[in-house]
Amino acid sequence: MADAAVNLLIDMLKPIIEKEARLLGGVHGEVEKIQRELQSMTAFLKDADRRKDDDNDNNNDDGDHGVKAWVSQVRDAAHDTQDAIEEYMFHLARRSRSGGGSRAIRFVLKSFRSNHLSTRHRIASRVQSIRSRVHEISSAAERYKFDREKQSTHREREPPRVAALFVDEADVVGIDAPREALLEWLTQGERKRVVVAVVAMAGMGKTTLVKKAFDHDKVKKLFDCVAWITVSQNFDMGEVLRSLIGDLFPQKKCPAPQNLGSMNDPQLMETLKAFLFNTSYLVMLDDVWDLGVWERIQYAFPDGENHRGRLVFTTRKLDVARACTEASGYVFELQPLRTKEAWELFCRRAFRREGGLCPDDLRDLSLNFVRRCGGLPLAIVAVGGLLAGKDKTMNEWDKVYRGLGWHLGMQHHLVEMKRIFLLSYNDLPYTHKSCFLYFSLFPEDCSIKCIKLVRLWIAEGFVESKHNLTLEEVANEYLDDLIKRSLIQVADVSSYGKVISCRIHDLVREVILSKARDENFTTFVGIDSGELYNMPRPRRLSVHHSFDLVSQESGFTHLRSLFTFGVTAAFTTYSLHRFFSGCRLLKVLDLDGMPIEKFPIEITSLLHLRYLSLRNTNISVIPESIRRLRNLETLDLKGTKVCKLPLEILKLRKLRHLLVYLYASYVYVSLDTIKGAKMPMKIGKLVELQKLSYLDLDGKPGQVKELKKLTQLKRLGILKLRSEDGRDLCDAIQKMKGLLAFSASSKDETELLDLRWVDEPPKLLQHLYLFGMLGDFPNWITKLMNLVKLRLRWTKLKNNLFEPLQNLPNLAELELLEAYDGEELCCGGGGFKKLKVLVMDQLNELRVVEIGKGAMVSLQKLSIQRCGKLEKVPLGIEYVAYLKELHLLDMPEEFIGRVRKYGGEDHSRVEHIQIIDTFYQRDGQFFHEVLK
Repeated sequence: MADAAVNLLIDMLKPIIEKEARLLGGVHGEVEKIQRELQSMTAFLKDADRRKDDDNDNNNDDGDHGVKAWVSQVRDAAHDTQDAIEEYMFHLARRSRSGGGSRAIRFVLKSFRSNHLSTRHRIASRVQSIRSRVHEISSAAERYKFDREKQSTHREREPPRVAALFVDEADVVGIDAPREALLEWLTQGERKRVVVAVVAMAGMGKTTLVKKAFDHDKVKKLFDCVAWITVSQNFDMGEVLRSLIGDLFPQKKCPAPQNLGSMNDPQLMETLKAFLFNTSYLVMLDDVWDLGVWERIQYAFPDGENHRGRLVFTTRKLDVARACTEASGYVFELQPLRTKEAWELFCRRAFRREGGLCPDDLRDLSLNFVRRCGGLPLAIVAVGGLLAGKDKTMNEWDKVYRGLGWHLGMQHHLVEMKRIFLLSYNDLPYTHKSCFLYFSLFPEDCSIKCIKLVRLWIAEGFVESKHNLTLEEVANEYLDDLIKRSLIQVADVSSYGKVISCRIHDLVREVILSKARDENFTTFVGIDSGELYNMPRPRRLSVHHSFDLVSQESGFTHLRSLFTFGVTAAFTTYSLHRFFSGCRLLKVLDLDGMPIEKFPIEITSLLHLRYLSLRNTNISVIPESIRRLRNLETLDLKGTKVCKLPLEILKLRKLRHLLVYLYASYVYVSLDTIKGAKMPMKIGKLVELQKLSYLDLDGKPGQVKELKKLTQLKRLGILKLRSEDGRDLCDAIQKMKGLLAFSASSKDETELLDLRWVDEPPKLLQHLYLFGMLGDFPNWITKLMNLVKLRLRWTKLKNNLFEPLQNLPNLAELELLEAYDGEELCCGGGGFKKLKVLVMDQLNELRVVEIGKGAMVSLQKLSIQRCGKLEKVPLGIEYVAYLKELHLLDMPEEFIGRVRKYGGEDHSRVEHIQIIDTFYQRDGQFFHEVLK
């Protein structure tokens, strides 16, 4: 992790040195020297960091413990440098923000300026001292580098993988179905080269699965020769090719070339390719980390007719799996064990002496262990093995459960599992390491919104800028890479395939919690013992359940981030002042869900703050002093009572995401479903805005023109539009070339939402929500080739809505609520090719829906709600083969009767649908009935 801290600091120093030299004054030269020293150490840091992980898991000699100390010194020096520079920038920010005309204020300013030189001198001396420290640390690196060269032959090792090749049958559960699928790919199909990639996170059982298929009689009979090679991270092409030749040649009684040891890589490839010509072969490459392995080695294997060749990869990286199989092959994504299978495996391991039977008194605790293992075979076997050696008492097992994180670093059964997980971590680029460790801040089993993670990473400074890409786009690339590396899990996906939220496996979380504590990355309050961990100079604080311990501390001068989770007691004025007065370098403050009634005024003294979330609190007023937060990038007031922002919000010129809205679920069928906020007239001054939701235009005629200046907007929500605002709004959204999501609602249900003036709509627009009477259908919507989600509410259109929408190539979700006043909706054959979710609600005149053959071929969920005149289920629904769910809400009893299992006239047309149910109200009570 020290390599990440140092590289992030170097990235931070570069613009400061280039742009802030005048402000830094005498500090500038020392900062440049620190930067050069740190740059010279980065080459050694990554390896030293990895060796430090080995030290944590093994009793190594004093030299290795010296490496651990050296890495910690580098990390601390990087943090101290960052602190000193940001403290100085804080000092300059306070100085520049001081102003006023009164005699008293001028006197204070004079005193403040007289102290400026002494403050500058103090910080310059501090930076100089840090530079001397860094120089000494850099000199020490030479000694450890020499030691590393001497010991590299036995230090640089991988965790042994041989155990997976000889796994006990008792430790194999739930493998039959995936093995049969794999066998089919290996043994069936054409006589040509086929690549099969088995991908999953560490510990999922990839190697075990492939070995069981590899050893099957079907495979042995089909192929002339087979070979198994472990690739791993330290890949050497020549070594792998020589191993393959050494394994394969004897199987056909062919001698290996005498000059095998002196051949170069191309010669080795030609030799292997010639040998495999007209030969059926199966080659297993276990643990492939890098796409470069396949890009180089593929030329050693014949590819064409009459060459029955099968290449099988195991990998932790989805992008590697996809790339290897792109031309001809299959990707098999191995899934976690199901609960029943996981329980069976756990009992086999933990209760081996008891014949695999769990005692009744340990059943609940055992189920908790299984849940924490999350279907991961390696974790289940390791934890079960640890518990097998413990006394079978609830007290003993409870201690293991509560201290599982500690056992990861101490107990033989779990240490190796931790090392396997850390291989994936150490393989990350430095930019990704801090992003991955950020998951340690969140509670167990917590699903985290991807869009929130992206904003947090940017606020922390973890995201590198790239040419022509926004920081948000780069951060999303990081997130996608972590998912493809099988380090984080997808928790929720939209109907059109976008990852909405993610999480980490519980055992992986234990590993990174341990890592985060070791690296002083995260400090916790309210977890486990409920006490504040004794961390020197905490940089990120995650508070769970209670803030009492935090408010009593004052040692948070180095704190960069504060999160609260499930805290039920609000701050007191005294505790707020005490805490925030010592946190002047804070960048991230997330008080989501805190029972706060009033905006804590002390927050406005946090001049480095970039991310502020008061989401789901009870605050209603934002103070004028918000203007002091000039570095703020995200202001999240979603779910609060704030309905107006002060004029001073316009001072926050770095603001990128402004969220001020509240969903009123009790008025679902009203334009008042969303409550926004009134904002200053000149909102166009916030030119960096990428998200603005929701702007309440009530009482602000002409404010729409300001939106033309917000050309960087990606997401825009706007409320209470008047018909005369239509042309200006259309002009504005045409200037937002990168707009991805747009929501607009009219002032009331009688006000026309006039959006017919768009000639060139934003090409990237994906989400469109229009609430209000449209008059005529806006034809520009048919040009939105990237549109995936469309909501039309109270639009009251007259013409068949399916006709203009059915040819949108990527539309996946369509919701129509009082959107259409006609009697028929007809979709032609081949229409709505990618539509997965269709909701028809309160289409009060609708009598017939018709789906042509070959239309809606991807539809999975259909909801029909409060369509009182609809006579029967859609004609042609029997041809929608992939439809899984049919939900009926407050539909007439006659309609419901037609789809009932017994006696329903339309039942035969819907019996292919897996789930059919109805929701309805009778006499004020709500009922749910399953019809199938």
